[in-house]
Amino acid sequence: MKLKKTVGVLLSASMVCGALSLPLTAQAAKLPDLLAGDANRDGVIDIRDVTEIQRMLAKLCEPDEMTVQVAKNDFSRDELFIGDATSIQQNLAEFNNPSSREVGKPAFIWRGKKYYPALEEYQRYLDQNLSSFDFCGVAYVTRNGRVLCQSTVGKANTAEDKDVTIDTLFPVGSVSKQFCAASIMMLQEQGKLSVTDKLGKYIPEYEKGKDITLHQMLSMRSGIRDYLNPDESYKGHEVPFNEYVLSESNTDEENEKLVLDWLFGEELKFTPGKSWSYSNSNFMLLAMIVEQVSGMSYTDFVRENIFKPLNMTDSIFYSEIGTNPNVCEDTFNADNPYYEGVDFDNIPFTYTWLENHTKGDGDIVTNAKDIDKWMTSLRECTILSEESIAAMSTNYEGSSYGYGLCVEGDTAVYHPGDISSFESTDLTVPGENINIFIVTNNVAAAYAKNLQIQTIAGQSSFVC
Repeated sequence: MKLKKTVGVLLSASMVCGALSLPLTAQAAKLPDLLAGDANRDGVIDIRDVTEIQRMLAKLCEPDEMTVQVAKNDFSRDELFIGDATSIQQNLAEFNNPSSREVGKPAFIWRGKKYYPALEEYQRYLDQNLSSFDFCGVAYVTRNGRVLCQSTVGKANTAEDKDVTIDTLFPVGSVSKQFCAASIMMLQEQGKLSVTDKLGKYIPEYEKGKDITLHQMLSMRSGIRDYLNPDESYKGHEVPFNEYVLSESNTDEENEKLVLDWLFGEELKFTPGKSWSYSNSNFMLLAMIVEQVSGMSYTDFVRENIFKPLNMTDSIFYSEIGTNPNVCEDTFNADNPYYEGVDFDNIPFTYTWLENHTKGDGDIVTNAKDIDKWMTSLRECTILSEESIAAMSTNYEGSSYGYGLCVEGDTAVYHPGDISSFESTDLTVPGENINIFIVTNNVAAAYAKNLQIQTIAGQSSFVC
């Protein structure tokens, strides 16, 4: 549930994989992206590419010279030519249904003075990057609903010798925050609350909440101390869950009250709205508001209003993983060298209770196919309005954070997440219709991966 330090995602829709040799005109040299449509991204020629190529060529030729022959069937020449025929349109004519979107011919990527099948190049690139560290998990990249490349590595259950598959479920930690933010936006669309409402309206016992808006909580600008993450600004009290003690003899409600009593007694880190600080507490409290306003448990609200409409049939919650055989095993154990020095015989009950009762800030357990449906809904506004998605994707006050989403300029939204030994990142590029999801159960490799996934996501190989 922590937010790791990430590198910037460098995305550009106009980037191409190497320079094309175009024996056209001097003007043609200024248009190296002649085939930079879906053909060079989805792995198949798309009808949209035809119009794009024609539009570009119209800038180069007289109208009576607009017929085009692209030497896509003879890439050994390493050249594109203007000729007398339009081979792409001829291929389209082979289809009985003229509205068919796909020509069905393989697309190619230019690399090292040679063309290579696009899908093979995407897979090669992904495998090459994943091989650089000890990865056990899933990587899944799609565009326009098509799989560009995917990798499944390792064992989901070593005792049963069960391999990781695309369908394997993984806890995704703070990736869950975008689901909580979406729940708040749904309730706002229904007129049941507003992000301008004060926290004190819903939790009046929290005196400091009278000065904090839901907007500030969603965008991590509330100043509320994190009930989970260590914070160096609290000298002598850096680890918050060492400051309250939960009891195995208590009910869940009693333990939750102990956490809230501690939180409500803490000073704010700063005046609400004046700074930014990542805090899981914001989303724990927002989940409570969802329950109060909707009259449903938070898990039921997400299941009914997000999972079901998007057909996320495999997704569950962290509290349910003990009953699901499809969840990947964790590596939070003494055999993992990352946890050297941890006394596994004396793990504090407070720690284990918090992990199993997270709600709103780190509770989703999902797989690659389901999270892909979710990311697509963020682009296509399937269950939320354009206005709500825009609010979630806005970079507030230069913090690079929206509502439960990290914002990378105007190109991508994403969020890393970790819980127990699991580390994940989901990223979508609205302008390119690309979704990227990577998750691992090995935190020893996860920290290297969390940096690496941003590099993988930012490479032109996936957007050119």
